[in-house]
Amino acid sequence: MTSIFSENLQERDNKPSKWLKTDELLAAEGLKIKSVDVVEAKNYGAEEGDSLFEKGVLQEGETIRYSFEDSEGNERLYDSKGAGLYIAMKQARPESGVAVKITRSGKGDKTRYQVNV
Repeated sequence: MTSIFSENLQERDNKPSKWLKTDELLAAEGLKIKSVDVVEAKNYGAEEGDSLFEKGVLQEGETIRYSFEDSEGNERLYDSKGAGLYIAMKQARPESGVAVKITRSGKGDKTRYQVNV
């Protein structure tokens, strides 16, 4: 049966979302870190009481954006106002373009991330 959708449209539609969900971030193989930056949050952002807000890393309404490239060359983004991943990235100090593997353990305020280069 012939599809009504052009091959071009089908190819575009088969690309993953540029936004990584936490489960995808933790399961991903071959993610290359591109950059880490502060951006204005669209849905949620830092507020009083958040660790990175209290330390002055984030201002109200901001979040940290982690930019990756997946194994197929697609840009993938992950936003977080949490301190755990930020601290793990600071400790690992990966260079741009290097593959990283991110793991998480614990729950709530006991959550810890590890970034392996």
